[in-house]
Amino acid sequence: MKKLIFLLLMVPGILPAQNLLERFKNGINISAQEWQEMTHGLTVIYEVFGVEQGREYYPADSNQVFYRFANGECLTGTVIYEPAQFCFDWEGFDRMCFEHKYVDGEIYIVGEIGIAFVSDIINDPFQCTAGLMSALDQTLTLAAWQ
Repeated sequence: MKKLIFLLLMVPGILPAQNLLERFKNGINISAQEWQEMTHGLTVIYEVFGVEQGREYYPADSNQVFYRFANGECLTGTVIYEPAQFCFDWEGFDRMCFEHKYVDGEIYIVGEIGIAFVSDIINDPFQCTAGLMSALDQTLTLAAWQ
C-alpha cells in the first residue's frame, strides 16, 4: 500500500535536538475535545524555518479534513480520534497517526514520520477540488526529518 510522508522538520532554535525525545515524552497531550475546540471550522498552519509547509482545514461539526501543501497540492481525508492519537485516513494512502502535544508552550504534532510545529490556527477555510487532488503524484514521497 502507498504511504504518504509529509515534510516534517524541527526548528532547531525552538527545541534543541539533544533533548528532543525527552521533551516530547514529557509534553502535555492535547485531548481530542481540546483539539476540536481549537480547530473545528479553522485552519492549522505548519511552518518550518519561517516558511509555510502546509495547511490543514477542519470543517465544523465533521471528521473530514483537508490538507494543502505549500505548492497547492491538496488531499481530502477523515480524522479519527483514538486514545492519545489522531489518525488521518487520506484518500489513496495508508492511515497516519500522530500525538498532539504542548511542548514548551508551543503545539507540536508528533508521529512515526516526524514532528511538525503549529505556527498558527486561523479562520481561512478551503476545500480540495477534484482538479487539485488529481494533480498529486501518487508516488510522491517527501523526506522526513531525522
